[in-house]
Amino acid sequence: MKKQINILNDTILSLGSKAVGMILFMATDIMIARFLSTESYDEWSFFYAIITMCYWLVWFGINESVRVFVAKERKNIKRQNSNIRIGIKLRLLISGLFLLLFTIASIVFIFVEPSKNLRYPHLKELFVCGSLLCFANSLLEYFKAVFIGLVKFKNIFILTLAEFGGYFIFGVGCLVISKNIIGLGIGYVIAIWNAALIGSILLKKYLRESKCQYADSEYEKTIRWSIFKYAMPIFVVSIGSLLLTEMDSLMLGVMSETGEIGAYSIAKSLMGKLTHVNLAICTSTMTVFAVLTKENVNRMRKTFHKIMLGNVAVMLLICVAVLLFGPYVIRILYGVEYSKSGIVIIYLIPYYCGYAITIFMSALLDYQEKAKQRVPIYFAMILLNFILNMLFIPRYGAIGAAIATDFSLLPYLVGLIFLSYKVFKEKE
Repeated sequence: MKKQINILNDTILSLGSKAVGMILFMATDIMIARFLSTESYDEWSFFYAIITMCYWLVWFGINESVRVFVAKERKNIKRQNSNIRIGIKLRLLISGLFLLLFTIASIVFIFVEPSKNLRYPHLKELFVCGSLLCFANSLLEYFKAVFIGLVKFKNIFILTLAEFGGYFIFGVGCLVISKNIIGLGIGYVIAIWNAALIGSILLKKYLRESKCQYADSEYEKTIRWSIFKYAMPIFVVSIGSLLLTEMDSLMLGVMSETGEIGAYSIAKSLMGKLTHVNLAICTSTMTVFAVLTKENVNRMRKTFHKIMLGNVAVMLLICVAVLLFGPYVIRILYGVEYSKSGIVIIYLIPYYCGYAITIFMSALLDYQEKAKQRVPIYFAMILLNFILNMLFIPRYGAIGAAIATDFSLLPYLVGLIFLSYKVFKEKE
């Protein structure tokens, strides 16, 4: 009974953090769209698509790898703390290297490019902000991953509030004061560094309360390589994730007319935030699958099926809500100039359904250290998405990108169903 209550509390906190993040994200995005012209909003969407891809690169699989190893050692506080300490060292090293690389690239871009891009005239200045965004984001996501492994969902709620609340306060605030897209970029930098600082304070507090007990040096030498080694297949999948997530936006920004990327960005961002409801359920329930044995496999299979049924029920409710109210809500909140987003979001419903299901099976494979098994089908999905984007975007614009995203997810979904079945079968 106590375990069920804890799971319920964790789910409520996880859902609460996702709800707060989604509401604040929408409020921020609406204000940005309202204050910027359609052309400037297109530029911000194009820039943020590139930076989101950079986020995935800088993460390098370290955050998710540490989350898995922290979750596995929840009964051994010394080893768990050692995993956290080694993880933060790896995180700072890799993030620092990428910060140096991106800073050099930004400087080269500023001085080598002779003239400003007439369609995106502020990209140079925004990329300078982007280097700082990537570094702080990697730290913030590391803290979130650790607290998920520790099952500290109260801290996740605090960090989500700090991050998205910061975007609203500092991002929109700097935009209003400066009346310029560069001010928006600076506001985002301030917001994410503030959230990362709060994350470091919360982690230090946890380590202090656990009396900073660490395992012996021999264990730390072994686990350092294990964490890094397991991060590699996650990193490979992350490259696929960044391509899948932002490929369509980048291709729209290059291949389509003005207004298409903005319309698509609003629809996909909103649909992406709705997947956070399912992700919250996944985050709060799937940690237990880090320990799967021959003795508990039947019980865990039943638990997995129950979780999936609950997830599907939530998914269907969201689909009905989007179908009935999505276009009207977008028109009211963003304005009539973004009415096309209301059409695009309907086309993205199949993508949402597929994604809402695959995140659970992906988590199962990750916790069982089988992330590399989904690499081939992941990249098959990306290749299909690229081909379909090339075919549909020039002709149908944002709607074509949505259709390509929908169809490309199908082979990945089928592949994950098979691999998840195989995980339980191998433990029998």
